Amino acid sequence: MLLLENVSVKYGAIEAIRGINMEIKVGSVVCLIGANGAGKSTTVNTIAGLVRNQGGKIFYCGEDISRWETYKRIEAGIAISMEGRRIFPDQTVYDNLLLGGYTRRKKMRELRRDIDQIMDKLPILKEKANQLAGTLSGGQQQILAIARALIAKPKLLLLDEPSLGLAPILIKEVYKIIKDLHSEGMTILLVEQFAQYAFSISDYVYVLEHGKIVLEGKPEDIKDDPRLTSAYLGE
Repeated sequence: MLLLENVSVKYGAIEAIRGINMEIKVGSVVCLIGANGAGKSTTVNTIAGLVRNQGGKIFYCGEDISRWETYKRIEAGIAISMEGRRIFPDQTVYDNLLLGGYTRRKKMRELRRDIDQIMDKLPILKEKANQLAGTLSGGQQQILAIARALIAKPKLLLLDEPSLGLAPILIKEVYKIIKDLHSEGMTILLVEQFAQYAFSISDYVYVLEHGKIVLEGKPEDIKDDPRLTSAYLGE
C-alpha cells in the first residue's frame, strides 16, 4: 500500500530524516519506534503531506504521491491522528468528528451516518457528543482524535504517538481500539516511543535513530537485538 524510497527531509541545514526506505503492506500494522527526536513524527507528517520531502519518493497504491497536497492524500485514503491529539477544544465532540469529514462535505447525509456508526462503536463519544472536546480527559481526547481520522474513511491510518501522556489503563483502552481496527482489515502505521506497546500489536517494526532506519524486522525477531537498546539509550 505504501512505499518510501530513500526519503529525506531537512529543516534548514538539519537533516531530520535521511534516506528512509519503508514498506507497508495492505492490512498490516507497521510500527515506527525510536527515542525522542529520532524523526518519527517527521516521517509520518511527510507521508501525510504536512512536511515536504526534499529527496526520494513516496508511493501509495503504486502511484507517486511525493508532490501531492495533503487534502489530495486524504481524499485518496490516507488519514492521520497527529501527535498531541490536535483536537479542536472549543468545538463539541460531534463537531470535531464532522470536521474530520471535511473532504466528504458534499455527501453530508452519508457523513452524518458514518459519524453515528462510529459513535455507536465508541460509546464514550456518543455520551459526550455535545460536550466541548477540550473538557474531555486525555484518554477520551485520544479516542476522539482517532475517531476523527476514521471519519475520512481511510485505507491507511497514520497514528502518531497514541499513548503519549496517558496512564497505563487508558493506553490499554486506546490499544484495544487499534487492535479492533486491525482485525477489521485497516492498514495502520503506528508511531510509538514505547516498544512494549508497539511490539504487542505490530506485524513489522522499523527502528529509527537520528533520522535513519537502523533496524527492521518482525517484533519477535528483533526484540532482543542490542541495536534496539542502542537506538533508545545510545552506545
